[in-house]
Amino acid sequence: MSAEYADRKAAAESRVIQWVPYTDQAYAVDPLYFLALRFPVGERLDGSEGLDGSEGLDGPEGLDGPEGAAYWYGLDDGGRVWVERQHTTFEDRHYETFFVHGPSGPAELARFTYSPDKAAIRHEIFTYDGGRLATAEYQATGGCGRSRFSYEDERLVRVDEEHGDTLDRLSPFVTINVEHDAEGEITKVTRGSQVAYRALPAGTSVKEIERAFVDRLVEAVPDAVTADPPPVTPACLALLYSPGQFAVLPPLLALPASEGAAGIVALLTDADFHELDITEERAPELYELACYLDQTCLEDGRLQTLLNEASQRLNELDWRNHLAVADDFLVFATDLEQVHLEKNLRAVTTPERAAHILDAVE
Repeated sequence: MSAEYADRKAAAESRVIQWVPYTDQAYAVDPLYFLALRFPVGERLDGSEGLDGSEGLDGPEGLDGPEGAAYWYGLDDGGRVWVERQHTTFEDRHYETFFVHGPSGPAELARFTYSPDKAAIRHEIFTYDGGRLATAEYQATGGCGRSRFSYEDERLVRVDEEHGDTLDRLSPFVTINVEHDAEGEITKVTRGSQVAYRALPAGTSVKEIERAFVDRLVEAVPDAVTADPPPVTPACLALLYSPGQFAVLPPLLALPASEGAAGIVALLTDADFHELDITEERAPELYELACYLDQTCLEDGRLQTLLNEASQRLNELDWRNHLAVADDFLVFATDLEQVHLEKNLRAVTTPERAAHILDAVE
């Protein structure tokens, strides 16, 4: 264990009067960190009051925190973060980040690994101009980087990032552009060529976006299949998705490359299938709606619900108006690892047929 780790730990934790648990990372110095990288913001968990470091607690070890606590933050009496602890699957091991604050905000952070040697893995320095974050410069085990923050009318409008092996050998990496409405609220964040964040239309709820997405998906799937039909009479159509990833919507479509039950098995075992995309050119509104929903990783349950609802409605269509299909043609959703397959099948067909498909795949 290094002297640097011990010194930074003692200095930072001496400022902490309260430890607060969160479901995920919830704090970053970079104001665009969560939006530009499309990371979900952790939620503060109930039962976090009264974890008072001033009473001699050396961090959250030994405290019976609420279930689901993945991060702990050590706060001072002004609510400033001095310590971040990220739990790992290894018992009593965690990443630790210690902050140093200046008059304008965090001036420095140092992050240490979870292994017993507590080696430093990232050091970052922040500078300010007129009270606004001006630069963030880091050195880490995987390389170095610098971010420069630009403002117009007191609003952050651009971040230029450079990466490299050393701080004196940095090259342009990506530019982040930010748009605001008349009230100064962020309406759009573009990272390179990718739209990372787009504010919902005024007066529109997430549930309304979800309903519209399912409507447009149900319209777009038959058109995509008709435009690129399989070489056989298919017995099924699968909507493929990957939980925990970004840009999972709209889903990929997969049709069997052979007929009957054997075609379903071949599709689900990756032996042979006909894959096709719903292109943005053919379904621009669907992609726009998907962008709103994909701004953070959708929870598995919500993603399943949306695609199972779409599958149910697609099963109600008369597919013979679009292409020749088997009499028992079935549309279902599945994650690529097929962890959700059983539940998804049971959402769209009888228990007997779901069991028959699952038995054939095993």
